[in-house]
Formats: sequence, C-alpha cells, structure tokens
Amino acid sequence: MSYLGSRMKKVFSILFLCFVIVNNIFAVDTLQVKQIYDGVKYYHFTTDEPLSIFLLEIDLSKKIKFELGYANNAIGKAGEPLSQMSSRMVKDGYKVIAGVNSDFFGGDPYVAENSMVKAGNVFKGVNINRNLIGFDCNNQPMISAFNFNGYIQTEENKIKIDQMNANSDTDKVFIFDRNYSINVELKDNQSAFIIKPVNNTTNYGINEYTIVKIFNGDLPKFLFLNRSLIVLPSEYIKMYNLYEGKQIHINLSFEPSINNLYTLIGGLPHIMENGKPIDNFDGREGLHSEKFFGKNPRTAIGFNKKENKAFIIAVDGRRDDYSVGMTMKELSYYMYSLGCEDALNFDGGGSTTMVIRDSVLNKPTDLIGERAVFNGLFICMDDSLNNVVDNIKIVADKNSMAIDDSIKIDVFAVDNWGYKIDVPIDLINFTWSELIVYLKNDYFYPLNRRGYAKVTWYFNNLQGEFGIFVDK
Repeated sequence: MSYLGSRMKKVFSILFLCFVIVNNIFAVDTLQVKQIYDGVKYYHFTTDEPLSIFLLEIDLSKKIKFELGYANNAIGKAGEPLSQMSSRMVKDGYKVIAGVNSDFFGGDPYVAENSMVKAGNVFKGVNINRNLIGFDCNNQPMISAFNFNGYIQTEENKIKIDQMNANSDTDKVFIFDRNYSINVELKDNQSAFIIKPVNNTTNYGINEYTIVKIFNGDLPKFLFLNRSLIVLPSEYIKMYNLYEGKQIHINLSFEPSINNLYTLIGGLPHIMENGKPIDNFDGREGLHSEKFFGKNPRTAIGFNKKENKAFIIAVDGRRDDYSVGMTMKELSYYMYSLGCEDALNFDGGGSTTMVIRDSVLNKPTDLIGERAVFNGLFICMDDSLNNVVDNIKIVADKNSMAIDDSIKIDVFAVDNWGYKIDVPIDLINFTWSELIVYLKNDYFYPLNRRGYAKVTWYFNNLQGEFGIFVDK
C-alpha cells in the first residue's frame, strides 16, 4: 500500500472511531468524504439506525463568508427552494460553496420569523426571545438571544424603534426599507415619514438621516431606493418636534454586540448549554411539543472556537427504511460529539435541505420534494476567481453569421474542486485578428465587412480560440 493510501486509511479510521466512540448514539456504517473548497469538507454518513447524515466541516480561518440568503430578496414575497435561492445568489455575484435552510417561518404572508443581518446591514429586527447565530467579518460566531436595539435620536429626544421590516398591533414605532415588500398602511392614529441617509453607508449602528416627507394620511406608492419609511403614533410628530428637512440619527443594532457584525440568522432552540449537551428541552424558548422533540429531519449549526471550526448538519427523517431522523436530545449529543462548544437548531422537518452549489444532497420529506423556504445560510468563497477557477471553455453557438445576425458566447467554467462556477464574460479578455466583429455583453455582432476572424480569449493563465466567419 502506498504512503498516501496508508495515510488516507488512517484518516478514515480516525474519523470512524471519532463518530463511533465519542458518539455512542449512532454507529457509523458507511462514510463518504469530499473536499468541496479550501477548508470546507463534506461528509455523508449512514448508520444502522437507519440514519442519513450530511455534514459540512468548515475551517473558519479560510477565505469564506457566511452569507444570508432570503427568498426572492424581499420580505413578504413567496418562498423559494434552497437550490433556487443558491442559483439566484450566484447570478447576483455570490460564489456559493454550500448552504442549508435556516430559520423557521410563519405569519400571513409567510416570512422568516427572527432578526436577520445581511452583509453588515440589518435586514429585519424583532425581539421574539429566540436564539440566533451571528458571524463577524472574520467568521467568528456567537449564539445568543440577540435583542434588536433601534432608536431615533434627535437633539432633544430618543425614540425607541420597536421593529424593523416587521409589523404588529402591539408595538408603536416601525422602520421599513426596500427589503420589505408587504404593503404598509397607516391606521387612524399613525403618521409616517421618509428618511434618506446623509452619507451612503450601511444601516448598521448609528447613522445620520434627513426627514424628506411626512405623511398623516394615506401613503403614496414610492420607490424606496436608499430611503426608509418610519411609522409611528401621530402624536409623536409634534411631541418630538419632527419636521421635513430635520436631521436625525438612526441606530440599528443588537445586544449582545458583535464588532463588525456581518451575518445574523435565527433558529430554535439553542441545543447546547455551557459547552454540554442538553437532555430535556421542554420549556426552552417556549417549546412544549413532544412531536417537535421527537424523531424528525433536522438541520443545525455548531462551532468550536478553539479549533476555529464550524459544523453544519442536515439529517433526513420520517422514512423507516432510509433515515428515521433524530430527537432533539440526540441532535444535541451529536453536535457535542463533533466537538462543538455551542450549537443552534435550525428549522427541520420538510424544510431540511442541504445543497452543494445548487444541487440538493439530502432527500426532503415533502411529497413534492424540495420545500420553498424563506431564508438560508450559505458558505461562499471570499477569494478572487483567478485563484479558484481550474478550467474554462468558451463556446460560440455557431461559427458563421450574416451581416444582420449575431453569435452568442457562453462561458463554462470549473473550479479547483470540480464544480461548475460562474465566470462573468466581462472578466474574460478577447482579441480578434480581423476588424469584422465587435463584442457587446455576451454577443459578437458583425461590422459591415465580410471575412474571417480568429478570436482568442484569455482568463488569468488560461486561454483558447475559435473562429467567426461573416458572410454578407
């Protein structure tokens, strides 16, 4: 046996022993391991329970970012299957490695229920006494019942903001931005005003704004762009001396505080306590459901700060011949067996979904297959495409065209781990031998000349060529 083969056998033996000896709940039957990015490993375990467990092990020191994905990019729109959410994020420029469904959802219309921060901006702010996981810009995680802390600061007063991009009958002051697509209507005792930032900035922390327009009746339809809408009791307008043109400060933050908070996403419940697994979940974060605590498909995230690693798992369930799922207690002990110091349960059941890029790995339990969910947590590459693209193929849909025609160019790229990766055509350099065509977006168009051009393309240290013939 070669040294490499011997070493791999030793690695697999260690992994096997880790999951059998440390975790006495399940005996591993088969194991699949694959590197899917630098510092990100994918494991698939099956056991004689039977269980089918999908695991991502993430080295937090590598060039990654934990990104919030939201269904159709707006609160209040329809849900979206996680694989579709991943594909859309790639089109938006994210280099997705893998992802899972995350927070629970409910309401009318359905929305993800807890607070969210996306790329350093507050996406939603509520206080529902549930735990969330936050990541700073260096991927350092924290799990806590983060409290949304919002207020309006004038020279004279401080006005509490109760919710952001959420509404209720019990709270008084609300702020909405372009991420909120649900129609906002003023009640008889409410007024509203539009604010715009004095400087272009994130909305996290304390920032300065100008009151643009005050409304005391019906709200007109308008485009948010970089503006926000504040709804509050009508009496506050006079009480706090609010008027058009007034400069105010808005604070949007969370307690406990995370410096350079980048991503925040919710779950339910916290499944470890002081670094130890939990035996009884009844009453935790308001939960009293034996069905919820019982065998179910599960999604969860945990981390070990000492080793600078995070672990994300998806466990299939509700199928006696394939995978029965885990109880909440089993999930807690399983995360502990991985070496997690802290862990959070995400939405499970039919929502449980894990993807690599946009391909679903597990078997969701809904009869229609993958369920539409409302947010997801994605691990994305935080590196230049120059460093991760292994191969590119440029394909023209044909090699000749008439003077009033065009030729479409498609880019097919593979990363260093064998997965398709999106490379925008504007990152590829093209040259051609004869001035008979020009390139616009991903099409070649003819100039008013007949002839043949050899087109050469370059990307980093990769290059290739193809021919185009223009015939009048």
